[in-house]
Amino acid sequence: PRIDLTGQLINRAGTIKIANAKGDIRFISYEGREPFLLGGTINMSAGGNIIQEWAAGIANPFRHPRDVWNARISNWQDFAHNPDNYNRRAPYSFEYKTSAYDWLWAGPRNALIAGNDIFLSAEYLNINGIIRSGIHKWKVELDLEEGSYIWYEPKYKMGNLGEYISYLQRKWESDGKPHIDNATLASEYMLTSYGTNHAEYPGSIPTYYNPETSEIVVGAVKIQGGNVIIDAGVINTFGGRIDVMDGFGQMEINNKTPYDLKLNLLDTGGTDLRGVEGAVSITDRNKWSNGYITTTYRRIGSDITVEES
Repeated sequence: PRIDLTGQLINRAGTIKIANAKGDIRFISYEGREPFLLGGTINMSAGGNIIQEWAAGIANPFRHPRDVWNARISNWQDFAHNPDNYNRRAPYSFEYKTSAYDWLWAGPRNALIAGNDIFLSAEYLNINGIIRSGIHKWKVELDLEEGSYIWYEPKYKMGNLGEYISYLQRKWESDGKPHIDNATLASEYMLTSYGTNHAEYPGSIPTYYNPETSEIVVGAVKIQGGNVIIDAGVINTFGGRIDVMDGFGQMEINNKTPYDLKLNLLDTGGTDLRGVEGAVSITDRNKWSNGYITTTYRRIGSDITVEES
């Protein structure tokens, strides 16, 4: 049997454990949406293979890696064979050539497995996306003229952040000005949510509007992670990457509103002056010397150390 993971699977504060004793685990795109896995700790094991699909609308991740390029190559060939695309200056459109190379090097967004501690075990692991342990950069910008919010009063309306805050204030007053506890604040007065939806984006710092105090409350964020353990035959057929948090993270809060900020815990990582100690440990089943070889990568100061055992 095979387990296919599509869409989003999120358990930010907890553990995501996925096991398939005899079969494969695949991360595959669905209706143009790349797979996305985000958890506090991720523990994944398979008796077969763990395959992380390169998410660019690929229909079948099990084909030979050359098949990944077939659609794009076909587009280029169709363009080149069309006489309308030729001119006196060049045998093909410079604009098209440029866009093609931009696509080749920049690439589309990849599948993402993101968590604080990540454990992957399989016979073979095809890393065709991004494995990220820890989110090193977090950001929020609050501008009354920006943003897009929808609310119901008494019909659906849409507006920017300033208009949405005004609605929240009216709502609280019409409800009789009740005391706002943390649970109510989180469920009914959120301005920006917590988390991230792609490896290239900074994490989003959660914020809430408290109409009782006329303050914007910044939710707690603690940067963690820095630990990836892989026990598998490792393959990387296209675009795979392992990102590991190390040292201290960054948090940026840009408040362009007239409202005061109330801060909760903002922890840039680690328990001492060294911050988070990142490490990648790979027991590669493609390497054998009186046993499978485990390679551990760490950063000490500005140097990357590699240890084999």
